[in-house]
Amino acid sequence: MATSDDSKKLHIAMFPWLAFGHLLPYLDLAKLLAQKGHTISFISTPRNLNRLPKFKIPPNLLSSINFVPISLPQIENLPQNAESTTDVPYDTVPYLKQAFDHTKFQQQFASFIQTTKPDWIIYDFAHHWLPPIAIKHGVSRAFFSIFNAWSLANFGPSPYDDEMDGQDSTPKPEHLTVPRKWVPFKSNVTFRLHEAKKILNSLNPNVSGVSDLFRVHKAFLGCEVLLIRSCVQVEAEWIQLLQDMYRRPVVPVGLLPPPLHVSDNGENNDMWQEISSLLDKQKKNSVVYIALGSEVEPSQDDFTELAHGLELSGLNARVLEEKKVGLEIPRNEEDGSFTRDSVAESIRLLVVDEEGGVYRENVKEMSLIFADEDLHRTVQLVLNDLKSQQSYIFWFYGNVGKYKEGKPVFIVPEDRYEEGCNVFEGKWVWDNVTYPLYKEESCPYLVKQTTCLRNGRPDSSYRNWRWQPSSCNLPRYNSVLSLYENDASSQIIISIFLRVCRFYPLKLLDVLRNKRLMFVGDSVQRSQFESMVCMIQSVILKENKSFHRIHPMKIFKAKEYNVSIEYYWAPFIVESISDHATNHTVFKRLVHLDSIAKHGKSWAGVDILVFESYIWWMHQPLINATFGSPEKIQEYKVPSAYKLALETWANWLESNINPRTQEVFFMSMSPTHLWSWEWNPGSDANCFNETHPIQGSYWGTGSNFEIMGIVGNVLKQLKINVNFMNITQLSEYRKDAHTTVYGERKGKLLTKEQRADPKTFGDCIHWCLPGVPDTWNEILYANLLKKHQNIF
Repeated sequence: MATSDDSKKLHIAMFPWLAFGHLLPYLDLAKLLAQKGHTISFISTPRNLNRLPKFKIPPNLLSSINFVPISLPQIENLPQNAESTTDVPYDTVPYLKQAFDHTKFQQQFASFIQTTKPDWIIYDFAHHWLPPIAIKHGVSRAFFSIFNAWSLANFGPSPYDDEMDGQDSTPKPEHLTVPRKWVPFKSNVTFRLHEAKKILNSLNPNVSGVSDLFRVHKAFLGCEVLLIRSCVQVEAEWIQLLQDMYRRPVVPVGLLPPPLHVSDNGENNDMWQEISSLLDKQKKNSVVYIALGSEVEPSQDDFTELAHGLELSGLNARVLEEKKVGLEIPRNEEDGSFTRDSVAESIRLLVVDEEGGVYRENVKEMSLIFADEDLHRTVQLVLNDLKSQQSYIFWFYGNVGKYKEGKPVFIVPEDRYEEGCNVFEGKWVWDNVTYPLYKEESCPYLVKQTTCLRNGRPDSSYRNWRWQPSSCNLPRYNSVLSLYENDASSQIIISIFLRVCRFYPLKLLDVLRNKRLMFVGDSVQRSQFESMVCMIQSVILKENKSFHRIHPMKIFKAKEYNVSIEYYWAPFIVESISDHATNHTVFKRLVHLDSIAKHGKSWAGVDILVFESYIWWMHQPLINATFGSPEKIQEYKVPSAYKLALETWANWLESNINPRTQEVFFMSMSPTHLWSWEWNPGSDANCFNETHPIQGSYWGTGSNFEIMGIVGNVLKQLKINVNFMNITQLSEYRKDAHTTVYGERKGKLLTKEQRADPKTFGDCIHWCLPGVPDTWNEILYANLLKKHQNIF
């Protein structure tokens, strides 16, 4: 853009669903953004744009809001000129969605995006096809929901993984009438049965080919940030839950109330002045305000009963009712009907009766929140000056798609653990709120060896333990920044951002942008690779990720970020006869202690290398190996062979790694739990049926101190820095987290007979996923953030 001042302004496209209950809040938001100097392109159909109340747009903003018409294709069963939900009966709305999804309609939008290239597109729930188009053209994406956080959270985490291909898994009506299992706090806020029935009717796939539930979840998965018409004072816990569920920043833009006075910019408030004058003439407690909503179609009977109820009574809520600032009129659970008596009794209680006093007092307090215009316009702080790197969203989460050659990623102090803190000392604490970080069914990249629940494991508590260092915290956004401590609105936004789960996939993807992260080692290291992929893949659209197996590698790519996360099979790090990832011998082992060049070709130039090698060395006290002459095979004591192999690896690092552009990590040994007598004296079993971590100090015989010492000495002598990830002790406590009889043996799940003999067939080496390797990756994530330099 021409000037530095211009560079601070954004071009924001806004595209609401074709309903005036959506168009009008989007227009209110457009006016707020335009007031900050941003250019708005407001997209809808010609007839909808003509019907918008443009007279409410202040004259000084008219030049900043451009109305962009795109024509809705005419399809069968959709009445001519029908362009919004107000134009058609309720049962015809699916045809409106079918036209909305039409290729011709999408092409018009894509043409606009390609031609104008806005900085952001703010879209609605129905636009499941929009994010791929925006991504293709490098446009950042925000989903603005007019629904409150409670209603969105009640539909639960997305059921749409890569293998569902748009097929819905819809709940039953009774599922929506009880507190949902993923809500971690106590709440009685649920749908009524009659509401649940109506909602579920719209959640079944219709003539458009998809359901509304599918649309909503795709809108979530396609956005970089969710803007929600709500505020933390009303539903802070629900906003937080949405953020935890979808691992996206959730920013409450406020309730967007209309101005209560004539504004300085001349906004037309004549209608409000007339209403205000009328209200001023009424007696106290003599007026009841009834809002039915733009999409509500009450029956004549409903209107009759409502009117009679008002005559007899001489208000309505759900989240607000739980906060005792509103009371819901009792209804028939089956059909939602109400009676004049129930209306009258409810209003009397709230307005007149003594027991309604608590409601009236709470309403006075809440009215201050609802009347605070500045509080409900915090979206200005979020999007203002985004391109000049002063936006909170930019700082905390990045502006995806804008930077081809690296980008600024703001790492705040809370992202880094304290200097001098040993994150490997601590304890496991129970946490069934933020753990697991993902679920088996949501990640299609897990091998059968690690999917314990799918394989029949009856307990799942191994997924709900969180590692807590003794003297510090791993990166957790758990405090409010003091950057703008005098700005109350800023603190609201920052506090919402900071109260999120400690692992944030989008931030990691930004740190890894244009880089390769490779895990090198055996099947235990493969689990860490799969864990990392599962921890980030849910925030990436299906069309923007890929997964390939190219012996001896597995490669996951996040295309939008140009990130490659890879796994390389090398159980001894140096070359051996076991270097084929699937076709290798287990019992007959031969290691070439001074040969690494073949592997090194695949490691060269990788930005971040994470090595591991232990369990394959420990099969017997002696191991066959060559050193010098490849034909001269001899037996070595395992520690001696391990030392020679690690020195070969160290020499390769010093010759091939550029410490200014590359990072190297080495994982300490992953412990085994083969003998239960080590933690339970007198027993004669293994890790099978263990359900809790070991408490107190513990070190098993499966972890070799001599090998640990060799690793330390080799790393100490290196001329370049290698980050030692000492995960052994923290993993020693987790006797409960192995696959046991719920994994694979020789590429096949255990038979019923084998499962009945856990002492022989129980696997106490590999880990279930989600599980312990997720913690290894959280610590790896913490190290990457700690080393990451802010780029400004």
